[in-house]
Amino acid sequence: MKKNIYIALAVFITAFSSSCKKFLFQEPSNNISITDIFKDLEGARTTLAGSYEQLKSTSYYLKDFSAYAELTAGNIKYSKLSNRALLSSYEFNNDLNLNDMQPFFRTAYSIIYNTNTIIANINNVADASVQQKNKLLADAYSLRALVHFDLNRVFAQSFSFTSDASHPGIFIQNQLSSVLTPFGTPATSLAVFNQVKSDLDSAILLYPNSVNIFTVGNDKTYFSLDAAKALKSRVALYS
Repeated sequence: MKKNIYIALAVFITAFSSSCKKFLFQEPSNNISITDIFKDLEGARTTLAGSYEQLKSTSYYLKDFSAYAELTAGNIKYSKLSNRALLSSYEFNNDLNLNDMQPFFRTAYSIIYNTNTIIANINNVADASVQQKNKLLADAYSLRALVHFDLNRVFAQSFSFTSDASHPGIFIQNQLSSVLTPFGTPATSLAVFNQVKSDLDSAILLYPNSVNIFTVGNDKTYFSLDAAKALKSRVALYS
């Protein structure tokens, strides 16, 4: 009888340990690992779509980034005395501790993080064709170039501020990092522009051998070969 009890306990402990292991190592209900996201085309496409969606946030093109240049140039005036957006930028009072372009900064580097994730994990997308992977990569390179370019225009002096563009630019994030917001020493403006041009060159090479991966929305709302070339031309005007 004791033998039977020991056997029953052993079976129970083994089963309990196994179930605990499965329970303890489950994916969080509100998070999905990068491995699971990039196991198929749908996950990779969703990550790319999320990057496009962030461009439409109020901290990016729908307000802060678009209004910043107009406000600092004096082309926009406030119509009321309270709740004035980007007032610190308007008064040129931004500093490290109080900068009303911080939401734009965080959103921009969040997009760059997403694009780096796509580039680093593209080969894990098992059910995508070469042409579909090329589209994912080309859009990721284009978006990464665009956002670095936008960041440098807000947080750095113009390219010609120094004769060799050796003055500080912004942080270059061209590798997948463990953090969303970069830190350390900013790159030179020359290095930033070289990175932007390199990413656009990579995208331009990939687009001719790619296919559309989005089933909704106007094609003009996504990057393309023509859009990448147009952005490269705009970058050239600034450098």
